[in-house]
Amino acid sequence: MHIGPESFRFSRPENEQNFGDICSISPVFLIDQNNHYYVKTPFNDASWADQKNRETFRPMRLVPEEQAVMTQWGKIRMPQEGEFAYKQWHASDYFNLQERKAVSSCIKENQQLFRSVMITGNRKAEQTPEEDGFFKREGKILHGDFSFAVFIEVKSDTFPDPVRTLCRMGQKQSLFQVTLEEKKDDLEERVRDAFSKETEEPWYYALSDIVLTEEVRYREFCIVEMKSVRNLETSYNQKSTYIKKMRKNRVQYNLIESGSVFYGEFPVAVSEETAPGGNSSGGDGATESGEERLRTLQDLISPNHKKIGYSHIVKIEANHK
Repeated sequence: MHIGPESFRFSRPENEQNFGDICSISPVFLIDQNNHYYVKTPFNDASWADQKNRETFRPMRLVPEEQAVMTQWGKIRMPQEGEFAYKQWHASDYFNLQERKAVSSCIKENQQLFRSVMITGNRKAEQTPEEDGFFKREGKILHGDFSFAVFIEVKSDTFPDPVRTLCRMGQKQSLFQVTLEEKKDDLEERVRDAFSKETEEPWYYALSDIVLTEEVRYREFCIVEMKSVRNLETSYNQKSTYIKKMRKNRVQYNLIESGSVFYGEFPVAVSEETAPGGNSSGGDGATESGEERLRTLQDLISPNHKKIGYSHIVKIEANHK
């Protein structure tokens, strides 16, 4: 399957990148042997506060508008008393979308979804090949009952028959077993179904990491984890070994991690003086609606990000069907 003439880039090229026969890739998620989907548990999970429903999901409830707290960006509604355990931070598990329960209840006690292993060895240094180089790094191994999964949309005449094969990925050439089969992409629909059942007001869920190209200011309550990455790029024109064709980007990018959640009006990238569309970005609360916030953020993100599985944001509403 052809993957296009160039490697994916976090930077925003003027033209949308061509990935050959690949039209789009979904965010990465997990599946088990029953084909149940697992995604990051939203950070606003408050089920721990319910004595009878500790293993399911319930979003945090916010105080009414008249109890909002004044901040430099205007009034922000905070979680109701007992909804947010500040000292314990937030949920950090994976969630079974079909059964609506945490992954910890789907595996045996004392087992972990990801197990850490320490890898050590010797390798020849490139600069001084006569000297051996000792290395030590930590690796992660996924539980044997689970697999990584993505939906890939390809050109209709290029999809191969169901196949199972082995391939190496990444700079460390980690070995993966890959299985392809034809299936409808229903990931976002299952996310909405699973998280809307006890939702009383709309909120937004980061199904994937969100690539930021502008500084983001938050106008309503949110729980966000950030990380910085330098992605690998492949030089297809370079006639060399697999390893030497790959290089780490010198630019470091800031990402909002999957699982992050946003209430009320969605965060947007704004200047210090004026929000997009000419609205004031001061503390007077003159901002766009939640829907407009979502579209505004997407407008500031390269279409390549969502095409390759980044920057997928799902709106969760009450009584979703």
